[in-house]
Amino acid sequence: MREVESAPDSEKAILAYLVTSGRKAFAAEFNDQRLSPLVSKGFLVKLGGTNSVLAWPYIVRQEVWDYLIENQDSYRIEFPDDAKDPFHWGNAGW
Repeated sequence: MREVESAPDSEKAILAYLVTSGRKAFAAEFNDQRLSPLVSKGFLVKLGGTNSVLAWPYIVRQEVWDYLIENQDSYRIEFPDDAKDPFHWGNAGW
């Protein structure tokens, strides 16, 4: 879990969004560049199968999710109730 702690702020922000919103599993573009480092480190798993490249299933690896939940006070962020899904292909700019 040292890798989670030493991750860049941009990666921690994604993990914080996921734990705050309670989204262990989510859909994002197949080649979402924001997620690539997290996938390569093994924090996220890009699931297989036949899916839309605009809504590919990802899941937070169980060990990482458990760590984030145990330390959720450090990974909580505030976002408005009407905030758009940052992983939806139509919501640019997150």
